[in-house]
Amino acid sequence: MGKIIINNTYSIGTNFNKDNIFLGTIKNDSEKIISNEEFDIFYKDENGYTRFTDKPEIFKGDNSDKKGIITNIVPVFAYYKEDELKEIDTPNGLLIAVTAQEPLKAYNEDYNLKNKETGCIKFLNPFKK
Repeated sequence: MGKIIINNTYSIGTNFNKDNIFLGTIKNDSEKIISNEEFDIFYKDENGYTRFTDKPEIFKGDNSDKKGIITNIVPVFAYYKEDELKEIDTPNGLLIAVTAQEPLKAYNEDYNLKNKETGCIKFLNPFKK
């Protein structure tokens, strides 16, 4: 992520519904995403899942847009405290930012890294029926 110009900072929930903020993993076999699996914070609304990097990027989440399937979706507050999330106003729009990386690393360990005892990875696919 490049340097971001911040116009203003808000408490989480000022502009974004806190119940719609999730941690998730993008699984993708295309060349559009650098690796086959990335994890991040997403905001869910009627357009899909928005990922906040230098500017918001929207995913359908089910790969219908060829951007990948978003799996292992869990509420952000399962790992983060409210004061560890901020809304920031930038020239590219409103973004959700974190003040701590440890909760995101813990999520990745829980959902994306192999369990040392079982050798399995948790995999939750909300689009599979």
